[in-house]
Amino acid sequence: MSRHCRRSGVQFKVEATPARTRGQAAVWVPLTLSDRFVRRRSRDRLTNGVVQMTTINRKVIDIYHGNSVNSWSAIKAAGILGVIHKATEGTANVDSKYADRKIQALNTGLLWGAYHFAHAGNVQAQVDHFLSVAGIDDQTLYALDWEDTPAGTMSLGEAHQFLQLVDQKVGANRCVVYSENSINLIDY
Repeated sequence: MSRHCRRSGVQFKVEATPARTRGQAAVWVPLTLSDRFVRRRSRDRLTNGVVQMTTINRKVIDIYHGNSVNSWSAIKAAGILGVIHKATEGTANVDSKYADRKIQALNTGLLWGAYHFAHAGNVQAQVDHFLSVAGIDDQTLYALDWEDTPAGTMSLGEAHQFLQLVDQKVGANRCVVYSENSINLIDY
């Protein structure tokens, strides 16, 4: 896929990591959303016009109710440091395994994160729903899962609003964007 950077005028190719398949945990990579630009991570290199992503060293896993967990101790023993679990989707859906798994993971000594699967529209209602399920504390990492769906997803403006509203409730820079394909919609 080819992109044009408006800031530098450089044409570059983005080599994406493989998309996750249903039931398979994806790698969580935090991105910074600032104004209209998504910044590439400082560890990534631009070589001959190609963004070369750093080698993935999986330390945090992304799961939801569809992923089975047999042993939290085994997950920790495998070198996993934390879990980001789906908490909510839209304005009404709650992941049925979120609350129990949060307790189990924290009791095992894993770091915890909660994500909201974005839908288009009514951002305030989505933030309220997300925080009512995820709770507000000093240990949770909050994330917006911003993906393409057949029903549509949040616009860039709505995603930015979501981050701002969550930050107002939980503290500045505590909410990150987790994105599979929606980031590609932005003209860098």
